[in-house]
Amino acid sequence: YFMNNGESERNRFMTGETLVKQLHRYNGQVPLIKEPAMTHLTELVHAINFLAEHDVQDGRQLQNLEKQFDQALTEVNETLEQLSDKMMSLHQISKLLIEAEVTQQPQEVQRKLSTLLPHATLNEISYDDIKDEIDSIQKSQNYLKETIKTTVQKIENVHLIQAIPDKKQELKQERKI
Repeated sequence: YFMNNGESERNRFMTGETLVKQLHRYNGQVPLIKEPAMTHLTELVHAINFLAEHDVQDGRQLQNLEKQFDQALTEVNETLEQLSDKMMSLHQISKLLIEAEVTQQPQEVQRKLSTLLPHATLNEISYDDIKDEIDSIQKSQNYLKETIKTTVQKIENVHLIQAIPDKKQELKQERKI
């Protein structure tokens, strides 16, 4: 909600999209979109780390968390695919915007645009906005990929650490025989 201290009758509701555009216009930085799947994955990693810190290596808790972790990884991979699809459609839209400027045939370009975005008009969309959104998605994708990579490495390290006591136990059993 936007509040104007000087003129309270000008107070109004502002959507997140409008707020992002204004912040981008005034700051010049492209905002990143926080992906819910990534947040869920991070929470699961914290829970697994908590159990590891308290030497919980067996039981339902850890197994449930690992199942949830695998599901969260699947969700993150699906999110990456959705972001790729969205970026592809944004590239098509930017291509249409360039075509509108070059060909000077706005009706034809509007027809093509309506197949991608049914309720959009050429006047509502600017090339710079589309370019900024593509940059934001690329940054989000890179962040997600890097986070997945480091998270999976951390989980694999935890599994290795958990496997060491099991190996020692097996060696002791073999020596007794």
